[in-house]
Amino acid sequence: TKSGKGMQQKAVHKHRGPWLTVALVLVTIGAIVDAVVPFLYRKNTIEITNPYLIGGALLVGVVGLTGAIAMWFWKQWGIYLFVASVFGSMALGLMVYPSMFAAFHAFIPLLILGAAFSVEKSLPMFDRR
Repeated sequence: TKSGKGMQQKAVHKHRGPWLTVALVLVTIGAIVDAVVPFLYRKNTIEITNPYLIGGALLVGVVGLTGAIAMWFWKQWGIYLFVASVFGSMALGLMVYPSMFAAFHAFIPLLILGAAFSVEKSLPMFDRR
């Protein structure tokens, strides 16, 4: 328990279930891949040489990774950061891929995370600070 101004607060034990654990591991791996792929992607149809696209992809990956790590530590702002990285990744994908459908693959990690939150009902456990 913590005491502050004469009141005692009970420490809340947060349990991360298997669905949320797997989802966080997957979105973390996805964020790392988002940051690395533009440096490796050299195909006949698309060659990413624009430094703004490469820098943007790296930024999206770092923001997504930071959000995933923050979510691991139950920080609600990590959710917002991760969502921002997903939309950033989709925007970059629309600039890079010839097909609009291909750009929306970035939305998949958000669906995985949303499903884990829904199954485990863990969203209220995140700290609002």
